[in-house]
Amino acid sequence: MNEFMGLVRGVYEAKQDGFLPGGASLHMCMTPHGPDVPTYTAATREDSQQPMRLDPCTLAFMFEVSLTPRVTPAALGSPCIDQDYYKCWWGLKSHFDRDWYLKKQQRQQEQQREKEQMQNGKQAAADGGMAPIGLVDSLKSVVVSGTGR
Repeated sequence: MNEFMGLVRGVYEAKQDGFLPGGASLHMCMTPHGPDVPTYTAATREDSQQPMRLDPCTLAFMFEVSLTPRVTPAALGSPCIDQDYYKCWWGLKSHFDRDWYLKKQQRQQEQQREKEQMQNGKQAAADGGMAPIGLVDSLKSVVVSGTGR
C-alpha cells in the first residue's frame, strides 16, 4: 500500500520534532517509514505500556491506496522536501534474532520428544510396567553413546 499522511494541527507523536502542522508525507509501497528513534525508544520502555491519550487539539489524516500516486514535477523539485528524512532512524538498534527459525525448530523438536516420552510412559503403565517417563530415551542415548558417537 502507498500511504499519504498529513498533520493539520497539533503534534504527531511518531515524529514530534520533525513533522509540523501543514506538513505531509508520501511513502510509496515498500518504502521504509515509521517512528523516529526517540519515539520508538520511549514507546517500548517498560513503564510506557499504559494507554495514553493524544492531545485533543491534534488533527492528522492518513490515506492508504493500492494505486501508485503520481507526484508532480513541482512537488519533486520543492525546497521543502526533507533530504535528511532517513537520518531519523540512525541509532535504531536491531531487535531481530537471526537464528529465530533454528530456535523455533529446536523448540518443536523438544516438544515432540517430550510428547513421545509422555506417550512411552503411559504405554509402559498400561502394559503393567512402571517405566519412568524418560527411561526409554535415556536407554537410547546410552546405546548411541556406546557406539562411539
